[in-house]
Amino acid sequence: MREARPDDYARHIETDDDFHRTVAELSGNPVLFELIERLTSRVSRVKVLTRHVNATELAHAQHEGIVAAIAAGDGDLAEERMAEHIRTNLGFVIARLESDVPALAP
Repeated sequence: MREARPDDYARHIETDDDFHRTVAELSGNPVLFELIERLTSRVSRVKVLTRHVNATELAHAQHEGIVAAIAAGDGDLAEERMAEHIRTNLGFVIARLESDVPALAP
């Protein structure tokens, strides 16, 4: 993700997709790889809606932490870091959706 300009949201999304595909491929689990492939196309709209926060240093740091855990052969830590990454992004999605919901009159 670092190879993209800060304002190049399309490139950030593309490199994010590549990162998740690579992790799935390196797992050696063809079911996980297929799942990531399917999810990639389904979550594209969400990534566009949250593009202003997904291309942050936080995402970069989380990806680096996941890679470090994988490189160290620590599957439990990699799983923990990936789960945190997913929770973080879910939080971004929820915040984005809530910001677009008009307040209800009492």
